[in-house]
Amino acid sequence: MGRKRTRKRQYFYCFAAVLLMFSVSACASVKTMFDEHASAAYLHDMQVLMDERDFTTVYWENQRILTHNPQRSPADAARFSQGLAYADPANPDHNHQLAKEQFRQLLYDFPYSRYAGEAQVWIRVLADEQWKIKEKQEYLQNIQQLINKNDFAQAEKLNLEQLEKTVDGTLKDAALLSLGRIYADPGNPQQDYQAAQKYFSRLATDFPYSTFADEGRFAGSFLKQWQDDLERSKYLQHIQALVKRSDFESALRENRNQLAKTSKQPLADAALFSSGLIYLKPDNPKKDFSQARVHFSRLVREHPGSIFVEESKAILNLLELLEQAMQIDKDIDEKTKVLRQ
Repeated sequence: MGRKRTRKRQYFYCFAAVLLMFSVSACASVKTMFDEHASAAYLHDMQVLMDERDFTTVYWENQRILTHNPQRSPADAARFSQGLAYADPANPDHNHQLAKEQFRQLLYDFPYSRYAGEAQVWIRVLADEQWKIKEKQEYLQNIQQLINKNDFAQAEKLNLEQLEKTVDGTLKDAALLSLGRIYADPGNPQQDYQAAQKYFSRLATDFPYSTFADEGRFAGSFLKQWQDDLERSKYLQHIQALVKRSDFESALRENRNQLAKTSKQPLADAALFSSGLIYLKPDNPKKDFSQARVHFSRLVREHPGSIFVEESKAILNLLELLEQAMQIDKDIDEKTKVLRQ
């Protein structure tokens, strides 16, 4: 009997040990499941912010997690998210080296994370991207050597050959940047700002995430503004020549024709502004303050970014004060007449 009890007790302890083992395993599995769920939910929230281009919030949220719980989930998601943010070309602070460091740290701290495999892929991709950037820089240096020798024709030829390749090579964005620089170079006998602007704009449009895209956007915008100012200046000189001859009718007709052609800057705002001034000219037989006000008001309304807006607003204020003064004089005259009766 004693042996049976002993054997039963052994079975009981063995069964209890098995239950305890399963219990611990189950708790660990449940904890892992909850950790993975929290990690996935956190990464989803960060991805939403990145889609909205709110990289600043992503950065500080990740830093908060990594500061307080660097070795616990969702720290792995925070590290992975930080790497994605630095790798994103839309991020103003994108940095391939920092992105790789985040992914490497993730592999070191969380070798069994669900994001470990993706992190390894990203490290290889970014390493390849850095190699491409180096290749582009070497290409641009070789082209610059030709430009320094004033061999613009050969530099242009090499760039055009890159653009004509059927496969989207790694050097096409560099070739577009180089062509823009060539046509904008004052030392180039074939200097053409319009062609330069075309290539810079194409770079920004076709390769928006290129490392050269920002330069393309800035240079293209600068050249467009410069061309607009030059075109506007030439047009106003032409109108001013007509006004100096007191040919107000021809000047106004030129402005009307210009407005009929286009409502866009740079000539539409110049036409409106010059017409407003013409209607204010004391020696203009058809001087008309109301017409002047119509043109200045239209300019302010339709071309808020025009260089003439502030001056137009000031003139409109003066016209309003003048009309008020004229109305006061008119009221005084009417009252004076009543008193005389």
